[in-house]
Amino acid sequence: RLVLDAAHNPDGANALVRSLKTTPDAVVFGAMADKEVGAMVESLRSWEGARWYGARIGNERSLDEDALAQVLGPEAMIGSTKAVLHAALNGRFKAPSPLVVCGSIYLRLTLSSTRTWRVEIPRRSEATRAESIEHRRCWR
Repeated sequence: RLVLDAAHNPDGANALVRSLKTTPDAVVFGAMADKEVGAMVESLRSWEGARWYGARIGNERSLDEDALAQVLGPEAMIGSTKAVLHAALNGRFKAPSPLVVCGSIYLRLTLSSTRTWRVEIPRRSEATRAESIEHRRCWR
């Protein structure tokens, strides 16, 4: 299972953490440098045991690899969006733990437009829409 959520600010990161019923096996995170990245990652770090991947988004405002490494720590794999996504997808997953991709609307849009994805968007309830929670996607 793949969870794509922009979660591009601390409130969005908190909502994402609250909405998931299980700790994700892996987190692919990318963000813009002008965001409150420290607070976002602090919320997401409540997922103990998750593998971390830092995605350099192809946008002039995005965090570069050094900044991603600093905020995510030495255990995180850092690279291009495509490279870290492939690494995360090739990792071994503990069902039913999801792979979470979050931190930026640009990261979410990049992955949503990638041809390797078959996107299924479930109909969301008003409560879910109001809380701006998870958007699930399935891949081939």
